[in-house]
Amino acid sequence: MPLRPFYAMKLVEYKSKKKFVYSGDIGCYTLGFYKPTEAIDTCICMGASIGLANGIGKLHDGPVFAIIGDSTFFHSGVSGLIDAVYNQNDIIVMIVDNSVTAMTGFQPHPGTGIKISGEPGTRIPPEQIVLGAGV
Repeated sequence: MPLRPFYAMKLVEYKSKKKFVYSGDIGCYTLGFYKPTEAIDTCICMGASIGLANGIGKLHDGPVFAIIGDSTFFHSGVSGLIDAVYNQNDIIVMIVDNSVTAMTGFQPHPGTGIKISGEPGTRIPPEQIVLGAGV
């Protein structure tokens, strides 16, 4: 994954003179933890980024980012997003969409439009889930 999104977030953080919190997940974007960006503060398990951001957002006086991949979002991130909307949590969710489960071998997921059998399926765009949750 390119570092551009992390670099952009860190640049905004620097210019705003506020401390951002970056709640991460397991995936290729976890590499944002390392230099030069150092843009991941938490990484517990698959799907934890949004749930953790919900709690951190209640305590942190500044922007809180949840960074999650598209496959993980479908697997276990949707419930955290629904909780964020329901509880009116002020967080920013970044879904890194590369249209594949890149972390574990390029398996399809609901956002790809390909069934696990390899046959065509109904593609469910992540942005439709986000809109459907009330964002």
